[in-house]
Parts: sequence; C-alpha cells; structure tokens
Amino acid sequence: MRLLTVLTCVLVLAAPIPAQNSPGSSNKAEVTFYSLPVSLLGGLSKSDPGAFKGRLFDGDHQLAFMEPARFITFAMDPGAHIFSAASWITEQPNPGAHVTMNLVPGHHYFVETGHWAGGYLFLIRDIPCVVAQHHNTHSKPLEAAHLRPDGIPIAVYETSFPACS
Repeated sequence: MRLLTVLTCVLVLAAPIPAQNSPGSSNKAEVTFYSLPVSLLGGLSKSDPGAFKGRLFDGDHQLAFMEPARFITFAMDPGAHIFSAASWITEQPNPGAHVTMNLVPGHHYFVETGHWAGGYLFLIRDIPCVVAQHHNTHSKPLEAAHLRPDGIPIAVYETSFPACS
C-alpha cells in the first residue's frame, strides 16, 4: 500500500502543472511554504527563527510534512485561508502557529515556517518574495513522500525556489 501511495505521489508530481502566468491558471493563487535551514543560533533570542520540522495545514487539511531547508508550492483557490505550522507529533493544526491570508487569483505568496527555542513555539508568516529568495539560496524541493493526501493534487512541482515576478 505504501509503495502505491509513493508511486501515486511521483506520478502526480511528474505531471506538468501550468505556470503562474499560463492561460487558465489565473484563477488560482500560488503559495510557497519554506522552512529555514538548521543553524547554530536559530530560534534563540535576538536571532532568526530556527528550522521547522512539522506539519503544514490549510484549515483542517494537512498538506505536507515540512523538513528544514525545503520548500513546496501549492496552487490554491482564492479567498481566506488559515495556514498552520504544527508539531510533527500531532495530526491537528492546534496547537500550532497560524497565519490568515486572503489569496488573490494570479498572485504568488511566500510563507516562512520556523520555531523559537524553548519548546513548541512555532512560527508561520507571510514574507516578501525578495526576503524568501534570500533565505532559500540553497533550499531544495520537499520530497514527494512528505506530501499528504490533501496536498498531493494541489502541489506544484519545482526543481528550484520560485523567482520573484
């Protein structure tokens, strides 16, 4: 069964998905989630957030299991969304960090995930593209095995971090 799930993920991700500016794709918004890499001071007071390893949610829908220094883009319906970054231990968006975003068709958004030292103090926030680009010069795409069933059909396969438009 697990092999079937992995093969399905690979086939879905291998299928071409229209680029953001392609005809017919303007009715979706793209959201790229990323986790910062592991660093010596990450998450400590007066430093950048630490790497995030945990679950990504859109409302109650689990999209992916995020890994440090990775990114994943989803093509999403426009409108209000509550995105959550939660512990890898739980399969629920609560407790966790949340950000509410109103997605506009044809726009591309960048969402940073991280953690603060001292327990399960997670971070999720909307970030300008130029800042996201700076944080992701060496990031790699999230592996297909880390996508969850609700995230598979909306995942956008990319080999490098998306460029700013």
